[in-house]
Amino acid sequence: MRQTGFSILLLVLLFTNSFKGRAQAYNAVHFHSENELISNSIFKVFEDSKGYVWIASGIGVMKYDGYQFHPYHLADGISDATIFGFFEDSKGRIWLRTHNGIPCFYSNGKFYEAQIPDKYPISHIVSYSEESDGAIIVSSHPNKYLKIHLNDHDQVDTNKIELFQGSFLRDFVSNLNSDNVQSLKENDPFLKLCGKRLEIGGINQFLRHGDAMLFSKKNELYISENRFKSYRKILYDDPIVDMYEDPKSGELYLSFGRAGIKRYKDLTCQTLLENLNEFGSATSVMVDRHGGMWVSSLGDGVYYVRNRNIKQFIPKFREIGIDKVEGFGDDIYFATDQYELFRVRNQTLEKIDLGLEVKEIKQLELIGNSIYLSDNEGRIIDSQGRIRNLGEGREFLPVGDSVIFSTASHGVLFVYDAKTLERIARIESPSKIISRRLLQVGDTLYIATKLDIEKLDLKTWKFYPTTASKSLYCWNKTPNGTVLWATPDQGLLIGQPYKWKSIMDPDGLLKTYVSKIHVENDSSIWLATRKGALHLQIQSLSPLKYTTRKYDKLDGLSSNSIFDIYTTKDKVYFASNRGLNVMYNRSRRKKHRLNLQFTNILVNGKSQSHDETFTMPYSNNQLELELLCIYPQAKENITYKYRLNKRSSWIHTNERKIHFLGLESGEYHLEVIAYDLDNNQSKAHLLHFNVARPFWLKWWFIAATLVAVLGTIYFIFSRSLNRIRNENKLQLELKKLEKRALSAQMNPHFIFNALTSIQNLVLKKEKYEAYQYLNKFAVLIRSILKNSEADKVSLDEEIKLIENYLELERLRFEQQFEYQISISDEVREANFSIPSMILQPYVENAIKHGFLHKKEKGLISIRIFLDNDIMKCIITDNGIGRKASMKINENREHVSFGTRINARRIKLMNDLGKNNFSIAIEDLYDQDKAVGTQVNIQIPINYNTKKYDQGHIGG
Repeated sequence: MRQTGFSILLLVLLFTNSFKGRAQAYNAVHFHSENELISNSIFKVFEDSKGYVWIASGIGVMKYDGYQFHPYHLADGISDATIFGFFEDSKGRIWLRTHNGIPCFYSNGKFYEAQIPDKYPISHIVSYSEESDGAIIVSSHPNKYLKIHLNDHDQVDTNKIELFQGSFLRDFVSNLNSDNVQSLKENDPFLKLCGKRLEIGGINQFLRHGDAMLFSKKNELYISENRFKSYRKILYDDPIVDMYEDPKSGELYLSFGRAGIKRYKDLTCQTLLENLNEFGSATSVMVDRHGGMWVSSLGDGVYYVRNRNIKQFIPKFREIGIDKVEGFGDDIYFATDQYELFRVRNQTLEKIDLGLEVKEIKQLELIGNSIYLSDNEGRIIDSQGRIRNLGEGREFLPVGDSVIFSTASHGVLFVYDAKTLERIARIESPSKIISRRLLQVGDTLYIATKLDIEKLDLKTWKFYPTTASKSLYCWNKTPNGTVLWATPDQGLLIGQPYKWKSIMDPDGLLKTYVSKIHVENDSSIWLATRKGALHLQIQSLSPLKYTTRKYDKLDGLSSNSIFDIYTTKDKVYFASNRGLNVMYNRSRRKKHRLNLQFTNILVNGKSQSHDETFTMPYSNNQLELELLCIYPQAKENITYKYRLNKRSSWIHTNERKIHFLGLESGEYHLEVIAYDLDNNQSKAHLLHFNVARPFWLKWWFIAATLVAVLGTIYFIFSRSLNRIRNENKLQLELKKLEKRALSAQMNPHFIFNALTSIQNLVLKKEKYEAYQYLNKFAVLIRSILKNSEADKVSLDEEIKLIENYLELERLRFEQQFEYQISISDEVREANFSIPSMILQPYVENAIKHGFLHKKEKGLISIRIFLDNDIMKCIITDNGIGRKASMKINENREHVSFGTRINARRIKLMNDLGKNNFSIAIEDLYDQDKAVGTQVNIQIPINYNTKKYDQGHIGG
């Protein structure tokens, strides 16, 4: 069981001092060779203008950026492994005080050795200084100083090197802004001030502030405050190792090695603020720009103190948890988790022997002029040493002249007289549940159990009916009766019971475990949580107005796990799992500007300067940025946010690298800001860059593409226009051919012969035959005229026309031929459409050229059937054949319009509609004797007439 204890017992007989020691020390982060340093022997700490902390040691130097220490050795370019200090010139170069006397400096990420000719020998560099013309003064032992100039390439100009005697004298004059070195003679006020015993070169170091000047020699400190007219001398027991002035406060720090550090209010050394001796053999002190104090030591590494207003009780070598803290007069008492009780009296830490075995102290309370504590065995002890064993203890509460003590089980309350500790009453709660917390509000005692809240009337000692409960961590009340109730789900409830107002702090502390509510006064409330301490300043209850202030490790506390808080007029004590902390100044952490840098910019793996706009290719545009916010303990506190353009949303990250890959072409303005937990921010760091347009978006490609597109459009348009013109031309020709086909069908010879045949029948008084002939003739003429108006007709209509025509011709030729028409069932059922007037010319040719000169009876056969998607029409006659007919008609003018027109129509329909029409005429032979002619016509069953329809313009 973790044991914590608090007891304030004043009797000397009970409490004996078993330990006395220094009461307090700074909370410090300790850097040493086992974690991050290259050596524990550190000579100097120094902060440059960018915020980097430099550390000098006997085996190299280190640079701290808030994330890690970067070591540099001889292999990195430093001229000597033993470095005693640093100096920064006006150009930001960091000069090293080397032991071997070879000047060395750091610039733009590299170390350079200042090449000095051998004729200018110096050794052990004491200090550097810079004159108004940029010359660097290197002071060294024995009593020499070197004046050098660097060119633009960080190289020493050997033509401008000057060597003088008197290193300290030259340093002193340089810091007085005087370049007339030779004017200092033996009777100068400075030399008189130094006295005959003060030899040049024996001075360790000097410090100047305005007209005040300090310089040390071993254990002697000389102070001049009126420009050499007079001086004071202070003699110390130990030699002065280092002098440092805080640039913000003006405080002076003197380091004495093992004797520790003395802190003075100013350079007059008249007001000693404190002696610091907890840092081992201190060699130097430095206060950084954030107010943190750095201490280097010889053999114990480096210490960093974040907040000099907070110190810690219990020696640094003991990691002890503190549960409770309480004050009694000017004394502060606290107990540890090691079952120990300590008292702080007159800045001295004392361990208190309780005189009895106490495994765990439950509670510590101040009642009147006495202290009462209870332990885990149900004992209560007052300040007079009287002990009462009350059984199982839980918590006690003073109420007037009585003390109410709750048991750990059975829900029993015991009431004792506060003076005599005699039992007055035993009260049993109605719920029989373990009591956990007691709170008095007026004449009512509130008792928190595991399940609900019970109320006890302190006048009648009777319980009220059980009320609706709320879970709680702890509670307390202010002097004016305002109740404060810390809950796990509703934050801090404030007000009167069941008339609450809720406070939810922005830092989320109230969502964690609240172990203690400490009431300083009606308006100042402190809460101890597992994420730090919260100070609540109540401005008004109606309406509720308040401010909150969080205290945690950023403020210098040793831990964020706070168990108890106690306040005095000028101090705040924090009990934590890592000791007891005391804060002397409650002021807020000061706002400050963070220093953000781009340490590296890589474009496709190559470094790029961010001082100018650059352009990345479209196809390969990988961008990587390395960020650094120079801030002590930055990796715990710093967050970065960035956006590519002002209209973009901020992206937050704790990573120090930002990657971009595959960015679209365009102009970008990257904005990066660093901020800490206190919302201190850096200036927006900007990076302007472009991603080049791809070649297809460049003007020349767009212009070429536009020309090509316009040319293509013009070509396609021209071609389409020509095609349309050709199609229209073909369609016009097709219509003409259709008209000519009509003309061919209605040729005068056929009409004249038909009318002649009708006339003969009339003359022969064959009225019935004449009537039939005339009727068929009329039907034929009407069908021809009807079909001529359509591009295509049904097969039935075309066959009826052919049959009608054949009947008329049979009558006219007196039955000299017969005909047969055969149509397959699938064709007859489908009743396909065919081009109008496509079959008649070939039937007419068979009659006129095949049968006219034939003695035997002729036969015309028409067969129509399907072959895949092709309708085939085969017209066969047994006439004399084409050769014989051509021979008979060779001396006669004859033009076969119908067949030639059909051939042209078929070609035009194939061209216009991408159809597969065909007509083939074949002569039939029987042993080389012509026996007839066969016409093969192929008609696609789904032939295309769209183009003909769209382009048809009439005719």
